[in-house]
Amino acid sequence: MAPRTRVTAALRAQRFDAGSLALNLIATVGRRGSRRIERLPDTASLRSWCRTSRLDLDEGVDDAELLERIRHLREQAYALTRAVIRAEGVDERDLEAINTVARFPTPAPCLVAVAGEVGFAPVRLSIEAVLSAIARDFAHVLGSPELRARLHECHSEECRMIFLAPVGREQRWCSKAQCGNRAKVAAHRARAAQMRQDPPQAR
Repeated sequence: MAPRTRVTAALRAQRFDAGSLALNLIATVGRRGSRRIERLPDTASLRSWCRTSRLDLDEGVDDAELLERIRHLREQAYALTRAVIRAEGVDERDLEAINTVARFPTPAPCLVAVAGEVGFAPVRLSIEAVLSAIARDFAHVLGSPELRARLHECHSEECRMIFLAPVGREQRWCSKAQCGNRAKVAAHRARAAQMRQDPPQAR
């Protein structure tokens, strides 16, 4: 039996390098191939994720309700994306659920003048608007042949994070510094162990 991976702070940290808003949400579950790591364990972590994702919430948003619904949307998006990557049949119910959420209108951007310059006014989002923004991003990724072709699963059996690979370039790992480096270390240890079991024959 393979040893369990120690759950470090780095493994619990939220990822924002998957390539899109929706894929970053899917990445709030780590180590999908082994021991799942929940990166949205509470409303505080949810608020942090939303701030980093530039999703400004209405003051009256029920954090507990948003956490429950965003986790549900996350799992539907993950199931669909994995099915597409692995060329499996997609669940029509998940498709319709994503489409239903995406139909909710989101606030239009509004320009304001600040200190003689033009910028965007803050847009405060309801629960439905937050979910719609994520679902629309997800639809954009899966609906685009170019983006769909770039969808990959990390080759780490433990990780399996889904991400958009760079244009015209194969990428085996979600991160060379993380999963790529761990794979190299594991391969080195495996070779060393094999050498100890089968030492070179003396001439």
